[in-house]
Amino acid sequence: MNSKIEIVLPAPLLSKLQKLINEGLFKDLNDFFETAGTYYLERHTDEMWEDYVKHEIKAGLHAEYN
Repeated sequence: MNSKIEIVLPAPLLSKLQKLINEGLFKDLNDFFETAGTYYLERHTDEMWEDYVKHEIKAGLHAEYN
């Protein structure tokens, strides 16, 4: 199942993405975002997020933030 989304990108980011597409690294913006989303999700598992949240809570409880 495919879904259509609309996003707003800052001009400098869009320019960088267009350069990557022009260089042949991606077919188009859809290809880039599919690749980037897959890459991100494969590397950020639920377990990693749980560890991150636990760290943030612990840091907050110990006032490690300014």
